[in-house]
Order: sequence, then C-alpha cells, then structure tokens
Amino acid sequence: MASIRTSPVSHADRHPLTHPAPALDRASVALAAVADAIGRMRYGAVQLTIHDGQVVQLEVTERQRFT
Repeated sequence: MASIRTSPVSHADRHPLTHPAPALDRASVALAAVADAIGRMRYGAVQLTIHDGQVVQLEVTERQRFT
C-alpha cells in the first residue's frame, strides 16, 4: 500500500506537474511572465490562453523591424 503524505507541501519541495501551485501563486507567476515578456520586446504581441479562469499558456511573438 502506498504511503499518504499528511504534511502540507512546501514551496521548496513542490514539483509543478505533480503538485500544482495554488491559484494565487499561478496568477503571480503568469503576471511576472507577462511583465518579463513585455520588458524584453520592442515590437510584437503577447497572447494569453485562459482555461477555466486560469492562465495556462503565454505566447510571445516578437517582430524585428528594419527601417
């Protein structure tokens, strides 16, 4: 029989696939990723994909302009 973990999972030992972050943490990570993407680009687009009210994907399309 498998053992059952009874203590809460800390941020230090949480694996993103097996122990997803709470919604607030995920929102903070998503906002930080958007801010980072915007800060790195000069021209382009940032697109978010939302499922069930949660950000699940961030797409960055960067354009280079030669004038």
